[in-house]
Amino acid sequence: MEAVLVLKNKGYKPLPLKRILIPKKNSNQKRPLSIPAMKDRTMQALWLLALEPIAEEIADKNSYGFRPKRSPADAIAQCYLLLCRKTSAQWIFEGDIKACFDRISSDWLLENIPMNKTILKKFLLLDFLSDIMLQ
Repeated sequence: MEAVLVLKNKGYKPLPLKRILIPKKNSNQKRPLSIPAMKDRTMQALWLLALEPIAEEIADKNSYGFRPKRSPADAIAQCYLLLCRKTSAQWIFEGDIKACFDRISSDWLLENIPMNKTILKKFLLLDFLSDIMLQ
């Protein structure tokens, strides 16, 4: 119960991220992984609970990546429905945006995410500072 009572917007200060390096597959290189403290993970989870219904309401109905209650089978079924007709497209374009989440604009997030901007800045600054400390 003490941990719950500590979670407040006013005076919230995130703790530094724990940074570890994980070996990449088939390579001698390592990739960084930042792990937030439990208090910060809990604060982020609370905000997720508040924002997820909004995101689900305004998101693309045919988006399946990283969405709750959506699976690859759902995506395959939708593809079948769209491609099984005689007049359907003959080609499919598949893409992967390399390091998308590493390069997403903090300014865009601040302008477009409907949440307390002070808290969001602290969440974003936490990631930014951990990247600087790694270099």
